Amino acid sequence: MKKPLIRMTVTRAKRNPVKGTTTFYVDSETTRRKRYFVQRITKDRKTQWFCNCLDFFNRKLPHVHTNTFSHCKHIRRARRAA
Repeated sequence: MKKPLIRMTVTRAKRNPVKGTTTFYVDSETTRRKRYFVQRITKDRKTQWFCNCLDFFNRKLPHVHTNTFSHCKHIRRARRAA
């Protein structure tokens, strides 16, 4: 039997140390009290997203003919909240 999923809440950081960076904290969907660190970095009108989850690091796949990568569910959730 599968464990019930926990609601993924997104919290925006009050301060960001670097200009052009927005930080989000996304709660884990499966593990209580676990958060993922998601960053949106905007430079020269280009935006890139990064997450510290294993899915992002192990499976990030480049989009064909670009320098952008596919996103994990934490980034997708933070993008909706942004």
